[in-house]
Amino acid sequence: MSNRKGKTSSWQIAIYEPFVYRRHSGYGWIQRCLELAYPNARLVTDPLVLKNFEGDVICLRGMTDEMSFYRPPFYYPKEIAILSTVKGLVIHRTTWEYDSIPAPIINLFPRADVVVVPSKFLKDRILSGFRNVFVIPDPIKPLRYRKKTGRSFRIGGMLHPSKRRNIEGWIILRDFLPRRFKISVIIAPELKEHKELLDKVQLFADEVLFELSDSDLEEFYASLDWFVSLSVGEGYGLPVREALKVGTPVICPKHTGYNDLEGLEGVVFAPTRRVSGIDYGCWHNFVAAPDAKAIAKFIASAEPPKVPDNLPLPTVEQFITEFHKILPPERNSERMASFNIKIRTNNIVWIVPNAQPCGVREVSEIWAGRTGGMVIPISSALNWLEARMFIVAYHPNFWEWYRWFLPSFAKKIKAPIVLWLHRKPSHEDEEATLLSIADAIWATTDKLAEMTGANGILPNPIGDEPSNEPIEGLFGSFGIYKHETATLINQLAYRLPHLKFKCLWSMSPYFRDEAPVKLLSEAMENAPKNAEHLLGPFSRQQLHSELSEMSGFIIWNPPWAAPGESSARIAFVLRMKRPILANDDSPMIDYYRRYIPTIQRFDAEFLTTLLLRHLDPYVPCNVPTLEEEIELFKNLIRMMD
Repeated sequence: MSNRKGKTSSWQIAIYEPFVYRRHSGYGWIQRCLELAYPNARLVTDPLVLKNFEGDVICLRGMTDEMSFYRPPFYYPKEIAILSTVKGLVIHRTTWEYDSIPAPIINLFPRADVVVVPSKFLKDRILSGFRNVFVIPDPIKPLRYRKKTGRSFRIGGMLHPSKRRNIEGWIILRDFLPRRFKISVIIAPELKEHKELLDKVQLFADEVLFELSDSDLEEFYASLDWFVSLSVGEGYGLPVREALKVGTPVICPKHTGYNDLEGLEGVVFAPTRRVSGIDYGCWHNFVAAPDAKAIAKFIASAEPPKVPDNLPLPTVEQFITEFHKILPPERNSERMASFNIKIRTNNIVWIVPNAQPCGVREVSEIWAGRTGGMVIPISSALNWLEARMFIVAYHPNFWEWYRWFLPSFAKKIKAPIVLWLHRKPSHEDEEATLLSIADAIWATTDKLAEMTGANGILPNPIGDEPSNEPIEGLFGSFGIYKHETATLINQLAYRLPHLKFKCLWSMSPYFRDEAPVKLLSEAMENAPKNAEHLLGPFSRQQLHSELSEMSGFIIWNPPWAAPGESSARIAFVLRMKRPILANDDSPMIDYYRRYIPTIQRFDAEFLTTLLLRHLDPYVPCNVPTLEEEIELFKNLIRMMD
């Protein structure tokens, strides 16, 4: 439908996308299903049409920052601003492209009254903390079931230039697969633009197909003994479900969006190995890469299973029914109200980044939990909010996306705004913008308060007391991207075989840097038997439970940290009443010198001598009680009243 401007007399529904998707693409198919669900909806590609739109908007876009040659980044500033003016619900139907970095994508999520995703993985892992997240699986096209009558010895798959689709794995598969098996693949149109990748495909594929009609796609699936996916990550995985619909068994790894396939007949989960995600375009984590060699051996020796024609695969009708539960075709004020589009509370509301894991978000959640506050991710804060006060947890790493949110947010609300700074602003126009928005500024340390002229000091919250007794001789550490500590722990474990060490690591969704991931991966692979490295993410409860078992902590903070920063990790274990060994040369330790002594020589040789002694001098002292912490917070609030 056309992008006509101007007001209309009736409430409308708009389907907004950056451009009209290809008919045979995944998003093209979802667009078609939404048009069936809302036959009177307007298809909009110009965001200006949606300014002060009198109706509901369904945004159809994948979470990606990659391949901007083919599609734009996730959301542009003007889109973020315009979507905040929509009079009805703003619903996002989206999936994560997995080879993009979560933080820059999720933190640029515009106003989101409702989010619809196709898998439980996306809801639980990527959008945790968002309000009103619903799982509606993508429907399978009405392809016909084709009963198998014999073996074809044909193996098939779908390929894409995205690194997560693992073209290198297909080369290995071909090397170990007997030649009587033929490989036939469908490639995405984008792959034609990558001659180097296309040349690789020619090395292993006996047949290369491009865009197929639905009838040709059905024939392709039906011609195969196996449909294979070697992907290291999927938001959902529509092709494997389409193959099952036609009656072709599938081999795929059991991870991410494929987890929901468990229990379906005809699905064989491939063995995987944990590897650094860098080589697969996944910069923020380790991934489970399918073992192509093992898959080849399995295909050569196993008979393909029969796939029944009544598998419980999602249909178009089910998709429409579930979407109508969220957004009825006719305007429903009660349904809109059920999504709490307008938040009214007499409590204090903490505005936090969308992405996780994030230390600034986690410490805000602790403060809110202890003081009866409410935590709202930034994308849910662009609605009409009424509260006693808003505290915006702020770090300069967030500036590139907060710069588009905060001015619009400040215009909408009628309550004091406090910026809780974790580091001094560093961008040219950052400080001026923040000062124009904030009614007050709090800092996490006295040094940072001095540098920024803050109105008050709210430190990172101190963690809870231990939940159980320590295990004698067990020492550990935790954090994000701390390959330096992982290597140090391994050295200590070799020197002190009578002790045990356990580390809990999480990967950052914020940074794209090869070195830390590779070095941490090497440290984990080369760990001695008495050093255990666990990879998260971990919930705060899991982390507290694991740390409560440790007899002491070895915490290294980077010397290059900014002046005035403080270590939330040290704060998290201060109340454990266990020794804390921390390096002296990081600005992040300065605030905690009042509680613990620091160590100037922080290497394996010196720490070995310390761990052979009694560590009572390194047990924190004069740590504030929980009641004293809460009273400090209340005093800051009284200053604002």
